[in-house]
Amino acid sequence: MPLGAKPCGGPWRYVVFSTATADSVRLVAAAAEHTVLEAEQNRRTGAVSDCRFVAAPTLSCSRGYCVSGSR
Repeated sequence: MPLGAKPCGGPWRYVVFSTATADSVRLVAAAAEHTVLEAEQNRRTGAVSDCRFVAAPTLSCSRGYCVSGSR
């Protein structure tokens, strides 16, 4: 799930979580609220960032666990 709002656009990072063990509805809602608030703050303060593209992680299953290939 993308998280945060870079001033140039896109997320700062991605968060990997399990829908089997996390309350994904609450987690996604909280991440969306955080992203909106951060974007508003960026506009208000004229923030700048590195403008680097942040790729979504590659996910796979290892021994029954979801893991990110870009840890």
